[in-house]
Amino acid sequence: MTGTRLPLASVVVPAHDEEAVIGRCLDALLADTQPGELEVVVVCNGCSDATAAVAERRGPAVCVAELPEPSKPDALNLGDTLASAFPRLYLDADVVLSAECVRLLSEAVSDGGVLAAAPELRLDQSDSSWPVRSYNRVWARLPAVEHSVAGRGAYLLSEEGRGRFGNFPPIVADDQFVNELFAPAEKLNVAGCFSTVRTPFTFGDLVSRKTRVFRGNRELRMGGARPVSDRRAWLGVVSSDPARVVDIPAYLAVTFWSKLRARRTGERWERDESRRNP
Repeated sequence: MTGTRLPLASVVVPAHDEEAVIGRCLDALLADTQPGELEVVVVCNGCSDATAAVAERRGPAVCVAELPEPSKPDALNLGDTLASAFPRLYLDADVVLSAECVRLLSEAVSDGGVLAAAPELRLDQSDSSWPVRSYNRVWARLPAVEHSVAGRGAYLLSEEGRGRFGNFPPIVADDQFVNELFAPAEKLNVAGCFSTVRTPFTFGDLVSRKTRVFRGNRELRMGGARPVSDRRAWLGVVSSDPARVVDIPAYLAVTFWSKLRARRTGERWERDESRRNP
């Protein structure tokens, strides 16, 4: 990689047909960096669009690799072989994260006590329908969401943290897989550091996104992991804020249909496409 300084961190960005959004992701990441401060590796996997070309236009600060088949785990593993620095950030191509956030995350793991760090979650709900907003008012306050490095589209591991496992396994929920590897004291959501995740437009779009999440959790359970269950955690949300009772129907409806589809869709690809626009 170019630059005269050692990178503060390596950033691995797996990307499958992300032409419309990866430019925004990379521009936000690189906007406030010094030459050589971040080592950014974009791994295009099974792309049929111009994802690679868009990433390459960001210049020598970005290394672009390509895989012929769509596979996020394979992309993450290839990115690991190409990246040279620690700590290491794994960033979804449709998420906006600043360089200052990478600095804060890197600082959080610098003393060796915290091995996995993630930003706080900022939901961009512009133009999302009321059922989506209603669902998120409950979901974002679940303990399994508030105290997790998963679900933010970005997580950073120290070298010791990355040493907890070998290759990324062939599962959907890489972030939840990583989250389950660390005790509560070993992971941290860093205050003042935000990843911006765009929420789906419609009820159906949200169900598509959550179907993939529940499928990933199911794969983890089949592999012996025990993801934290939030089956009744919504009761705690309502108990602490009774005004949220009006949001429970949307939350339960999305959860029901998503879990049902997760059981029925098998290996079918599920992705919310509603927010994949510039």
